[in-house]
Amino acid sequence: MIRGLSVSEDGALISPVVHDSRLVGLLISGKELLLLIEPLEGTRFHIVLKDVERLRVDDFREGNIILDIAVYRGSEIEIEDVAYVHGLENEGLQSGGFLKETMQTLAERNIILVKVHPTYGCSLVCLCRDIGIADHFDQTLMGEKGSE
Repeated sequence: MIRGLSVSEDGALISPVVHDSRLVGLLISGKELLLLIEPLEGTRFHIVLKDVERLRVDDFREGNIILDIAVYRGSEIEIEDVAYVHGLENEGLQSGGFLKETMQTLAERNIILVKVHPTYGCSLVCLCRDIGIADHFDQTLMGEKGSE
């Protein structure tokens, strides 16, 4: 499920607009990930990735600037991205069987791959089951209960 986001046929996130926005934080809770995004203009928003199965984040720095975010589902996912998220991008043919099997599983389960391409700083690749948008942070987004 993709909630509240608009994605082009080639996988580019169209809405909300993220080009030149800053990725100001990541919050991980169990199998959920919250991307805190601050656009050039407008209000800060959050992209919520649920049921995260695999995550790789590299080069998180002060002042991370997003070039774009891509969202692919099932059979749209490329084997190079699967190799990367598993840390196998330099393994070549040695990991071929594992990657083929993983690709088949991702397609069968209709898993989502989210990829943050940076202009500067943080790159991110995540395999998850659900993605959505939130205008504000709420602990219930992360599956936690508020204080009672």
